[in-house]
Amino acid sequence: MTLLAKPDEPLAEHTACTLRVLMSMDGLRACHTTLAGYDVHDCVALALAVHDMGKAAEGFQRQLNSKDMKADSSRTGGVEARRRWNYRHEILSAAIMSTMDFSAAPPDYEQNAALGVLSHHKDLDTLWSGFSTVPKTGLGYSKYIERLKELHGAFRELSSIAVSMRDTISSLFPVARRVLDTFIDDEDELMRRMRARDPFNAYLAGYRRTRPCLTLQQKMSGVLLKGLITACDHLASAGHSSTRSADWDAPVPPHPRPVQLWADCLRGSGILVARTGIGKTEAALMWARRNMRPGGRLFYLLPTVASINRMYIRLRDGYSRGAPADYDLVSMLHHRSSHYLHSYYSDEEYIEQGVSPEYLANLSRQVYSPVKVTTPFQPLKSIFGMRGYEKGLVDLSHSCIVVDEIHSYDPHVMALILVMLNIARQYGARVLLMSATLPAFVIAMLQNGIGIPPGNTHIYTQEDDYSRHRLRLIEGSMSDHMDMIAEKSKERRTLVVCNTVNRAIETYLALRDRVGREKSAILHSRFILRDRIERERELDGAQLAVATQAVEVSLDLDFDQMFTEPAPIDALVQRFGRVNRQRRLDEAPLYVFTAGGKYDKHVYRNYGRVERTVEVLRSHESDLQKGLTEGTTRQLVDEVYQSGYSQDEQNQFETAMRSLSDWWSSFGPFRKGSPDEFYRLFDAVDIIPSCFDQQVQEIMSKKRWFEIPNYVVSVPIHAYVRFYSANLVRRTEPHPICEVDYDPELGLRVDSIGERKESGDDFIM
Repeated sequence: MTLLAKPDEPLAEHTACTLRVLMSMDGLRACHTTLAGYDVHDCVALALAVHDMGKAAEGFQRQLNSKDMKADSSRTGGVEARRRWNYRHEILSAAIMSTMDFSAAPPDYEQNAALGVLSHHKDLDTLWSGFSTVPKTGLGYSKYIERLKELHGAFRELSSIAVSMRDTISSLFPVARRVLDTFIDDEDELMRRMRARDPFNAYLAGYRRTRPCLTLQQKMSGVLLKGLITACDHLASAGHSSTRSADWDAPVPPHPRPVQLWADCLRGSGILVARTGIGKTEAALMWARRNMRPGGRLFYLLPTVASINRMYIRLRDGYSRGAPADYDLVSMLHHRSSHYLHSYYSDEEYIEQGVSPEYLANLSRQVYSPVKVTTPFQPLKSIFGMRGYEKGLVDLSHSCIVVDEIHSYDPHVMALILVMLNIARQYGARVLLMSATLPAFVIAMLQNGIGIPPGNTHIYTQEDDYSRHRLRLIEGSMSDHMDMIAEKSKERRTLVVCNTVNRAIETYLALRDRVGREKSAILHSRFILRDRIERERELDGAQLAVATQAVEVSLDLDFDQMFTEPAPIDALVQRFGRVNRQRRLDEAPLYVFTAGGKYDKHVYRNYGRVERTVEVLRSHESDLQKGLTEGTTRQLVDEVYQSGYSQDEQNQFETAMRSLSDWWSSFGPFRKGSPDEFYRLFDAVDIIPSCFDQQVQEIMSKKRWFEIPNYVVSVPIHAYVRFYSANLVRRTEPHPICEVDYDPELGLRVDSIGERKESGDDFIM
């Protein structure tokens, strides 16, 4: 009987496929050798050659037998049947490896390979607690001996597999080849050696004693070893025998602009500050082309789902040159990326071309595509030790990382991103940070935090005298000037920006009937995804658009004038970028009210910065009415942030940086981190309004899970607590179903909770 790795895949075939994947990563070998201090790819080759040999055990093969699985699944389900063996094949794989001769291998080679084999499914602590054979008088050792007996009769085929893997390796991995040459044909001798030298006593007990004393290079070696094994195993299991590589010249513009020429000449990490629309994206791609090393990948990190979705299509078309067969050169990853891919590729055009959204979605979590568009929180998962973190760091090693819109993050998250980028740089990554507006103190902080030389920072000043806007302060609050806004909205396409969702809804309702429903649009964060996409489309042609901070980043909008509540200067600058974006007008008017809503202090915790912004704008008002130049904008930002972070913000920044750095220093390979710390970064809960419960039930019955996000809306944790306390949560699967009013035009109407609870308090999002 042919030994199986999976119900439909022979063991020899799967093992050979993992080795071919490793060979396709040869461009990273020199980098990884330097980081690990030895040829870690050679060690990985041996680990892959033997990692599934323990599956030859009779019980494991029996559970993979299709007839047994079919019979068992009719009674208990396939998953239950598959679990009946109740042992770990990787323990037996390591036992088989322990019988080979490592006398010609470098120091620690055998130990490293064994740890890689043992940990390729479970972390070592879990393996130790559930299956340890220490002491040999215990039940763990007895069970180990019983499972060894199940290998009887399989060694002839295992010996054949060892020879086949040796030939697959050829001369690429000489140490692994020599070790495989020593595979013993004598079954009795093999069993004797495995009984005498079990993996827990031979490898794991000693490692557990020395683990607290590991050097940085030893930790990196273990991370790369485990990450490479996992990456190769996962790709082979998905049917791939290699990773992909890109033509880095593909999206480069034929006539580069000055900022792009600067990026093309930059070697190493850097910072680029330049206005929106100047070509920073192309500059980033040219920088990546210049700095990419063999086998490296490009990570393009953005702060919002909308911006990631658009950048994915842009880079996909650039690097694939429009060929559907090459769409997998670029992948995207965020918490709703699967839904987006299924929705986007549901067009008949893509169906006819054979584009599979499920295939593309699955690839996003593998070390496969050379270009990845995602959020900073995805690579941050690796630093928090989330499952598969070693694979994530292999992906980041030797990469080029672009962090666009770096200004978007609060001090706490900024600190975490800096720690992540520093660790990525330890693994050979290079970093380019980009923004339209960065205070001088943040630039200095980034330079010092990541080790970027001042000469590698470029602030685009060639258009410092150019003005797209005129700015006027209006005393009082927006609600006091609705008549003026309505009248001016009839003359020009107008964007109105509010600081809270409730204020946006109130403003929209006050203006909608005066301007006309068909000419008006509203956008905020309380729409379900399906409706939010529709609201974003409506903004393009609206005469009047009312929005919250949701409009500050990522949306390619171009209005003729703006009315906005006061906000920190960097947030205002982002709002200004949605007006006269394409320079259709000589100068467009911006109106900033001096007073906001009574709950704005919950939105901007450091409300003193909002007040300081109004104060600085007032001191320059006469000049700003004549024109707001690019140079003046930068001056305003620096004046508002003259003192840097507030004391509270500085404490947040330093505490976050110190905590994550200390955590990472104490962490190590082959272990499991806690997801709790990572998920505490997010203060939102995805809910489904109860009016969509029936649709969601139908979707679940059809197992079309990717459609569920259409009906999801995110609310802050404190909002969810209010729902729960008011007994408005019907159930919690697949997301909490909440009995809260929902209006397709206006979104989630949480003000109705106030009516039910006899409370008129506002609701912040």
